[in-house]
Order: sequence, then structure tokens, then C-alpha cells
Amino acid sequence: MSRVVMEYKILVSCPSDIKKEKELIKKEIEDFNRINSYENNIIFRFEDWEIGTYSSMGRSPQEEINWQLVDECDMAVAIFWNRVGEKTENEISGTIEEIERLLELNKQIFLFFSLKRIQSSKLDIDQLRKLRKIKERYKETSLYREYTGLNQFKEIFHKELNLYVQKNKIKFEIESLTMKTFSSITISRTSLQEKVNQAQKSIFISGASLVATISTSLVNCTDNKIEVRLLMTKEDENLVNECSKLSYANKDELLSHIQLTKKHFYSMDLPDLIKVRCINSVMPLALVGIDVNESYGKIYVQQYLYQQDPALCPYYVCHFGEQWYDTYKEQIEKLWNDSEKINFSNCKK
Repeated sequence: MSRVVMEYKILVSCPSDIKKEKELIKKEIEDFNRINSYENNIIFRFEDWEIGTYSSMGRSPQEEINWQLVDECDMAVAIFWNRVGEKTENEISGTIEEIERLLELNKQIFLFFSLKRIQSSKLDIDQLRKLRKIKERYKETSLYREYTGLNQFKEIFHKELNLYVQKNKIKFEIESLTMKTFSSITISRTSLQEKVNQAQKSIFISGASLVATISTSLVNCTDNKIEVRLLMTKEDENLVNECSKLSYANKDELLSHIQLTKKHFYSMDLPDLIKVRCINSVMPLALVGIDVNESYGKIYVQQYLYQQDPALCPYYVCHFGEQWYDTYKEQIEKLWNDSEKINFSNCKK
């Protein structure tokens, strides 16, 4: 009999000297899923950059890994031995950048330091010096584990993963009840803005009907291949009344926000490749479609909850080719085809 389970992506983040531990983690995840997934209604998926990313050009390797993989993982296992890794634009190494990025989103990090012996000929003094600094950096803000061999690591990780599931059983049950249709992700506005900025072909942004649209800087429109489509709610009293029933804001606040957004667009003198329209409908969600016609396309969906601040509402992500991706892509096209040109005449006053 079919059933719904929640899938959680575990990112394994480590420098190049960690190899066998990754194999043990993958095996442990497979064993957990086989033995415990039915009872807990959850399943874990092993992820790392080698299997979870595809080749691409135009961004730095770490930016590409962040875009394709890191931001959508639910937790991470970070392991260090004798190396920290190669420096990135933002951090001392890619592993550290991934840790900090996930910490910013309050995601679970299992942190390990290996005390295994290494041949003196393979020691890198500069990397060891950086590693000591990293250990000091996380000493006061994390509870990490150390191990001296692979068997000990396997035993520790087994206990850590199972204890984490038991301690968070209520959390998993609530998420299973409330999010059966989508895979929920935690993503900061900064991270989402980065993804919008990295679009290569097209962008669609709809603030749905509850909070009009985004009224801040949207993208760097230097490449004329990009067409930015923005949708905002029509300035209509009946629509605003419907919105206020779903939103945490009252009718006057919503109407004022729509009017201010229109004035903002009018004063910006928008370039031709940014197109703004209004919609004559009420939808309790926001859509951000990025390169929706490409095989790497993604649609981020924010489901507004009754009388809940939109900033606190979760996002869901749909990938190109998935059923819900196609559904939302059709919705995006329908919204655009049904939209109307905005009359800016009252903004001139």
C-alpha cells in the first residue's frame, strides 16, 4: 500500500582528504531507511557535490554548488581530518562556506574531527594551521565529536543520527502532517535573492495577492537575454477585501502597500526587459520561477498561512520535470496571460 513519507537531504561536506567516512555515512543512511523509515515516516537522502551537481559555466564552482545543492539540503555532516580545503570568495574553504550557509538557516550540522594518524610526508603545515583555527572557531558555539578510527566513526554517527531522530520525533510528525505534498525548505531572503540574481534566461516573481510584489531591487539586468516578469495585485477594493481575510494585514494596509508599490515602479523608469502587470485574482501563495523552461529550472513556492507574517511562512521547491513543477508553470503562464497592463496615471499626481 502506498504512503507518504518526508524526505530529508543530508549533505556530506568535507575536504578532499575525507573519503572512507563518506562511504560509511551513505551505508548508514541506507540502513536507517531500510530499518526505520516505515516507523518514522521519514527517509534520508545522501547528498554531496560529486553526485548532486551537474557541470555548468558562468559562476564560481562554490556558487554553483550552493545554487544546485547546499541551500536545499535539510542538514549536513561536516568532517575534517588534516585539511580545511581550498579558499572560496567568501570563506576559508568550501566546506566552511557550506556550514555557515546552513547555520544561517538554522539547519542541523553534525560536526566531526578525525584524529587518525597520517604519514608525515602528506602533512600540509598551512592546512593544519588553518584547521586549528577552525576548531577554535567552533569550540564555543558547537558540540562536535572526535574519533580515532573508521569503526569508531561508524559507531558514533549511527548513535548521532538515531538520537537526533528520536529527539525530534514530534517535529518530524508535525511536518509529515502539514507538508505531505511538497518538500519544504528553509531559505533566507538573501539566498533567494542570490538565486534570482543568478538566473540565466528568465525570471518570474509574483507576490501573489497578499503583499503585492517585491518592491526592492530585483536583479542585475545587464544581459538582454533575461526577461523579468513581475505581477502585483490589481488595485481593487473587492480583491483587497479577499486578501485581508487571508493576510495578517488589514484592508487599508494592503491597499496602501499596492499603491506604494505602483509608485515605486513608476519612479524607477524600468528598462524594457522588466515587465510589470497586475492580476485580478486572489492566491494565498507567492511564486518565484527561475529559468522555468530550462532543465535546471526551479519554482519556489511560499504558502501563506492564515494571519501569519509572510516572512515566517515556509518555502517549497519544485524541480523541472516534477508534477507540481508543471502545475505551477502552467499557473505562471496563466497568470501572465490573464494579467493587465498597469495604469500608472494616478502615480503622476
